[in-house]
Amino acid sequence: MNVKKLFKICVTGGPCSGRTTAISRLKERFADDFVVYTVPDVIAMAQSAGCEPTTEALHLPLARIARKKIQLQMDLESFYENIAVSNPKNVVIITNGGVCDHFIGLTEADKKEILEQFGWNQSYLSHERYNLVLHLVTAAAGAEEFFVGLDGAPRKESVEEARALDQQVMAQWDSHPCLVVIDNSSVGFNGKINKAIEKVSQFFGLKSMIEPKKYLLKDLDVSAVASTFKAHLSTEKIDYLVTDNADTVEWVVERVLAEDKFPVFTVITRWISPDDAKKVEKRRIIGERAYRNMLKMKNPEFHTVNKTILSFIVNAKNHTVHTFSAESLAIGEKKITWLRSEASKECIPEALRSDIVKDITDDPAFFTFKLAHL
Repeated sequence: MNVKKLFKICVTGGPCSGRTTAISRLKERFADDFVVYTVPDVIAMAQSAGCEPTTEALHLPLARIARKKIQLQMDLESFYENIAVSNPKNVVIITNGGVCDHFIGLTEADKKEILEQFGWNQSYLSHERYNLVLHLVTAAAGAEEFFVGLDGAPRKESVEEARALDQQVMAQWDSHPCLVVIDNSSVGFNGKINKAIEKVSQFFGLKSMIEPKKYLLKDLDVSAVASTFKAHLSTEKIDYLVTDNADTVEWVVERVLAEDKFPVFTVITRWISPDDAKKVEKRRIIGERAYRNMLKMKNPEFHTVNKTILSFIVNAKNHTVHTFSAESLAIGEKKITWLRSEASKECIPEALRSDIVKDITDDPAFFTFKLAHL
């Protein structure tokens, strides 16, 4: 019997970020809705077996060790996926760390060599393997008093080293279309874990969304933004589908990351209350065949929306700049550009804040599906 639905969530982050606790709480929270499998941390598993996977201990180049860790990670995930196939219930696989974590410390040349050797690309290793990536920020960035080891012992990393490592981990995932960053701004560690659970709940459509802020921009130099923040450039094509319910909007997205040219396909269903006040949304990554089949249900009352997206992270907050092409819009504008940000307005980088026209977060006139409606 085939599994009804299989979801994969990668929980990643820097040292002392709370990954283990978060995974335990996520498993507990969703046990009533799904069968939940948890994949152990590959590095911790090796260490508990007496193997320290370092160049000094193994007398191997770092790139070769990375290849071995990536292969082990993929084999472990495949093991749980094969088990999930025989389960008649919906299954969630939560991994403690993910494939891209093992690129940390490698040069770009080493990373490129590994990708070419195995015929891999960023989309396959990141976007297609994990439906959602949850990055928990190290306690060394905003909760320094909790940056300690077991029983309060000092950690082997310094605060500065932990922060740098956290940024390196985040950089491996920051192009993922469903990346959620959980920083230490919540009240207490439980607040941080509860925020992680809330974000995953939103992903599954189990409660109302709390959307990032959305700001209309003008005169933005997109190329300067890309250079300043080392942003990832991607393109998206959005097609709205025919639905039976007046309060439901469903669409499919083809997203292509400029640096590797391989598309990722997503289907999104959003339920909106009559007053636009409450939104519940489900999203999942699908294969190309399913995407092509769903395109047959394209709603002729909507434009196909084409846009470019710049994705980057500043101070552990996600930022995306969306620029819509003129032919995507039904309102006669030359183009529209807006910023989606998890940061408060005063914390948005000045290079972007100076171009903000107004806050359009809850303005129905700027819902994409309304802009695209003929």
